[in-house]
Amino acid sequence: MSARDLARFAVLYLHKGNWAGHQIVPRDWVEESTHAYSKSAFGPGYGYLWWTDFVDDVLAPVVHLPEGSFFALGDGGQYAMVVPALDLVVVQRGDRDINKVGPSMHDVGRLLWLVLKAEGYDPGGPCTLRFEPDDQITYLHWGPRCGPSPGRWMVAEDQFCIEGVERRCFIPVVNGNRIELFDRYGAMQIDAVAIPR
Repeated sequence: MSARDLARFAVLYLHKGNWAGHQIVPRDWVEESTHAYSKSAFGPGYGYLWWTDFVDDVLAPVVHLPEGSFFALGDGGQYAMVVPALDLVVVQRGDRDINKVGPSMHDVGRLLWLVLKAEGYDPGGPCTLRFEPDDQITYLHWGPRCGPSPGRWMVAEDQFCIEGVERRCFIPVVNGNRIELFDRYGAMQIDAVAIPR
């Protein structure tokens, strides 16, 4: 299946089974199949071959989608994201004809985040904090997905680390007093500002 065909399938479900004015798949079936009937071990619900209840921590740590979004994923990097509230589909197709690992969920999450930002939608974003002159951290926007909040920050080799219950290190991009911290997958996890000493 080509990426274009996968996108067509996602658009068919986006439009509740309707294609160019013709009801190809019954509307009730589309709504029923994109409803969660079970919960997976890694978080999202599962309908009839569609994952539901988009989980930010699993697929994309910094992406928040409107309620009602659903997605399909397949072996080797096949993804189809459907966001009805934004009239949007995003697909990623991995080439199964070559012996190569497809993109990770984090890679696709980063792609989705970039597409949503370009579309003008605010997909949420990274946790925000302020690095204080005394090496302490003030948490401006924090939640469970951001990890443990207590701790001190430090620079270790070429990474910015937060030492607390566990040590978490990030790749920094510094622009003046703004510091963006990226995980090893390239997704921005923390947007910070450093207060000068």
